[in-house]
Amino acid sequence: ASLGKLEGVMEILDVSNNMLGGRIPGEIGKLREAIVLLDENSLTPPAPVGVCKIATVQDDKELCPPEIKILEDFYLSFNGPEWVNNSLWLDDSVTYCSWFGVTCDE
Repeated sequence: ASLGKLEGVMEILDVSNNMLGGRIPGEIGKLREAIVLLDENSLTPPAPVGVCKIATVQDDKELCPPEIKILEDFYLSFNGPEWVNNSLWLDDSVTYCSWFGVTCDE
């Protein structure tokens, strides 16, 4: 089953306090209208960009560091859609560390 298929159907996804680890699936980002609770887990930051657009997650500075918004603003300000290689930029399913030309210390 795909979490993304719950878009528009699910109001709350509470997986807090479940000792979850690893990367957050990008499909959770499709649940933008839902309340998504991820607290008290061992999730690997950064979260995929789409997840960081969820109101209940976007203020988590560990999962959604300010670099995401800064890089998004940079991309849009400098006509990123017209770049020769804008591979994966603003792709909701990956972290900003996967955007072409961006290197993250992990």
